[in-house]
Amino acid sequence: MSLRRGSLWDVNPLDLAVAKLAARQRSLVHRDQARALGMTLRQFQTRTGSGLYVRAQPNVVRLAGAPVTWEQRMLAACMSAGAGAAASHRGAALLWGLRGIEQAPVEITVPADRRPRLTDAVVLHRSSTGGFTTRRGIPVTTPAATLLVLGSVVDVAIVESAVEDAVLRRLTTVDRLNVMIEMYGRSGRDGVAALRRVLDERGDGGATESVLEDMTMRLLRRAGLGQFERQYRVAGVRLDFANPAIKLGIEVNGLAFHSRAEDLQRNCRKLNRLLALGWRILQFTWADVRYRPDHVLGELDAMAA
Repeated sequence: MSLRRGSLWDVNPLDLAVAKLAARQRSLVHRDQARALGMTLRQFQTRTGSGLYVRAQPNVVRLAGAPVTWEQRMLAACMSAGAGAAASHRGAALLWGLRGIEQAPVEITVPADRRPRLTDAVVLHRSSTGGFTTRRGIPVTTPAATLLVLGSVVDVAIVESAVEDAVLRRLTTVDRLNVMIEMYGRSGRDGVAALRRVLDERGDGGATESVLEDMTMRLLRRAGLGQFERQYRVAGVRLDFANPAIKLGIEVNGLAFHSRAEDLQRNCRKLNRLLALGWRILQFTWADVRYRPDHVLGELDAMAA
C-alpha cells in the first residue's frame, strides 16, 4: 500500500482514492466501486487477504481499523444486496428514531425477484413495495412504507407508538398511511392488518407525545372511554386527554418531562387556569398507568359520576 522513502510515506494514489470513497460510506467499499477506480480484482483480493480490508458482507469490505457500528453493518448489507435494497421494518424504524423501537437487527428489504447471499446476521425480506429514500447516508424505506410492514415483526402496541410518533413529528400523515393501506392492503402484505387496526382505533385528534401517553390511550380504550380526546386544547392550554362534555381532563406525568422547575411552574399555571374555568383535572404517573390501571379507572369513575 505504501513505500517508505527517507522519513516520508508515499501513499499509492489508488489506495488514496479508495480511502476517500470509503470516508463517505462509513469506511465501506464495494468491490465494483474499487474496480471502477482502477483497482484490479487481484489487487482487491490481495488487500483483503493481507488484512488491509476486512470483509463486511459479500463483495463489501471495510477499511482495517475502522470501528464497526450498527449503521455501518446496515449500509454494508444494502451495498452487498445491490440496487433497490434498503433498511426496512425494525431497522428502518430505528433509523427514523420511531418511538417504541430501542434496538433492531440489521433488517433490509430487496426487490422480490432478488435473492442475495448475505451473512446470517441480516434479516432479509423480499418485496415489490416502493417508497425508498436515504437517511444518514443509508437507503431506507420511507416512514409510511416502514409503518406499513412494521406490524409483521412487532406487536401492534409498538406499531401504535411508532405511528403516533411519526404523525407527531410530521414524518407522515394519517391520510398518507390510509393511502398506503388502500394501495397494498388487498395484496395480503404482512403488517397491513396491524396498521389498519391502529388507524381504525385511533380516530381523530392530535398525536400522543410519549410512551406514557400511548399506554394511557390504550387503557382508556380498553375501558370503553373513547370519549376522551387526545391533546385537547382549551383556554390556550393543552390537556393530554379530555372529555369536554363533562370538563374532565387527564394529565400523565413522566419524570423525564416534568422534573424541571420551569415545567412544574408551567403546569401549575395551566391547572389553575383550567380550574378557574370549571375543569376538573386528574393527574397520574407512569407507575399509576403501568402498575395500577384499576386505580386510574377508579379515579375516573369517581370523577365522572
